[in-house]
Amino acid sequence: MVKRPNALNEATVDARLMRRFPLFIDMLAAANRRVPKRIAGYLLGGADTEIGLAETCAAFARIRLVPRYGIDVSQRSTAVELFGRTYAAPIGVAPVGYASAIWPGSEQALAAAAQAANVPYVNSTFAIEPLESIKRYAPDVAWFQIYYFQSMDTTLALVKRAQRAGYHVLVLTIDIPTYSKRTRDHRNGLQFPPVLTPALLAEVAMTPLWAAEFLKRRYPLPGNLMPYARDPSGGEAALRELLGTTGVYAMTWDEVRAVRKAWPGKLVIKGIQHVADAEAAVALGADGIIVSNHGGRQFDAAPAPIDSLPAIAEAIGTRATVMMDSGVRSGLDVTKALVRGAECCFAGRPFIAACAAAGNQGAAYAMALFQDEITTAFGQLGACGVRDLLRDRTREAT
Repeated sequence: MVKRPNALNEATVDARLMRRFPLFIDMLAAANRRVPKRIAGYLLGGADTEIGLAETCAAFARIRLVPRYGIDVSQRSTAVELFGRTYAAPIGVAPVGYASAIWPGSEQALAAAAQAANVPYVNSTFAIEPLESIKRYAPDVAWFQIYYFQSMDTTLALVKRAQRAGYHVLVLTIDIPTYSKRTRDHRNGLQFPPVLTPALLAEVAMTPLWAAEFLKRRYPLPGNLMPYARDPSGGEAALRELLGTTGVYAMTWDEVRAVRKAWPGKLVIKGIQHVADAEAAVALGADGIIVSNHGGRQFDAAPAPIDSLPAIAEAIGTRATVMMDSGVRSGLDVTKALVRGAECCFAGRPFIAACAAAGNQGAAYAMALFQDEITTAFGQLGACGVRDLLRDRTREAT
């Protein structure tokens, strides 16, 4: 095991996995090899030409931070307070639909690892594991993410379930007014539920480790939504019927108001990219927002959230908790986001890729790697805590 010295929040990183996957991009590449092609495309792809996806990541690379030396950083801490709770680091697991279909068992593994690492885990509406089960894996750190469905009754039923299960943060995603064209999914012939064709069987044969994990578990159905299927079988036919009748719909501020009224806990609006929308969210009672372009999966022309972040943080940062996701590929990226105004970052693809690359032990490794990289960046920047960097644009090289 490798320990980084001089850190209050020391992260113990598995040396064996560090040799194989020193960077998250190494795990993303491995995931592409170890998962069937059409499923890997779902994880790694974006909308249309994927220029927006590429720009979302490239924008981080353009940011230069100026190191500061001659400062005692032996007692630095990466702890951050969000909605009255203290977390170990300003990084969390973003919601990823069908995560345990991408790598079987990854939802449970990541929830348990997030609990152990004390970082937020945002459970997707389209998770395979039901929200009640995930709360048992991550009793202190689980948040629940929700969409607006065709029926407000379904939406509010999920809100009530999250309340009964003891979630204290609800993340309402608003950036799917229409379904985007996921080019890789079309080219690869991805379907939910999948149709067993010779091409799919050939892909599965090429990824035996994924197949072995898949066969250990029940058929992956979206556990949060299956109770609302009319088909009593609860199998593939029920999933097909459910997906045909329960779609994600465009959400107006009236629907946001209805969810706010129904939810007594902390409410976060995810998918904000414009200052005026951030203002509207706060006016309706949002406790926080996540600046996000859905990881480049919704609108190819959308700006990179790291570039949209400063203006939004300047506008509402004293009235609501500002966070971000999309394009986060390292602890250094998290540090750059702090400087630009995000109190916490979320990553989806890197965490799922860690499970795919290293098996479900990759979940704990990903937590430790993010922590290690953030702590290292703090040391180079002469920062002893999050508040030393938050919204300090003087840290950026000009």
